[in-house]
Amino acid sequence: VGDPLTAEELEEKERLLEDGSSSWSRRDFNTFIRACEKYGRNDIKSIASEMEGKTEEEVERYAKVFKDRYKELNGE
Repeated sequence: VGDPLTAEELEEKERLLEDGSSSWSRRDFNTFIRACEKYGRNDIKSIASEMEGKTEEEVERYAKVFKDRYKELNGE
């Protein structure tokens, strides 16, 4: 078992849960990435049309968080 989360990590966890991205699966993430490649990352309406079970508003929120945090995917 790993170390307990720090206060900062707990705050980050809460923030992520509030933004709704916790309900996004790896499949959703991959579909989002493919749709961004297909339509461009700013065409939220078209991206949302590819996302099963996600509203345009959910996709827009996710896209904003993704844009702000994508560098973390590579550990930067």
